[in-house]
Amino acid sequence: MEKLKRRILKTVVTKSFGTIVHVCYGVLAGILHQEWLFTIIFLFKQFLDVYNGENPAVTSGDIASYALGLIIGLMVMKVI
Repeated sequence: MEKLKRRILKTVVTKSFGTIVHVCYGVLAGILHQEWLFTIIFLFKQFLDVYNGENPAVTSGDIASYALGLIIGLMVMKVI
């Protein structure tokens, strides 16, 4: 459990253009009601990033920013 806790704490979310793109991609997925398709594509892309040597802490931050965008998109569609 302690090992998992330390790994979770290493998640890195940067203030960059890429983070904005990930959030917007998540919002788009929620608005278009294609959550599964967009999520599968995004996770495959993140898997390839890790496979090609990207830091897993950065990848988990990318996934967190996508999830934030997806939640925002779903909430917007719930209101509309």
